[in-house]
Amino acid sequence: MLYAYKIKAYAYLVKVGRYDLEPVESGTLPVVEEPYREPVALYLATGEIMA
Repeated sequence: MLYAYKIKAYAYLVKVGRYDLEPVESGTLPVVEEPYREPVALYLATGEIMA
């Protein structure tokens, strides 16, 4: 079960540069949890929660 508040929180953290949406080889930032990656990407692109 995905939570809307976590999608919005992860989207905010990705937008301000505190989290990476996907793993980066030399990245030092935390990464969004696997089940939330696609919903967060869709939320960032459309502004709608599609989970």
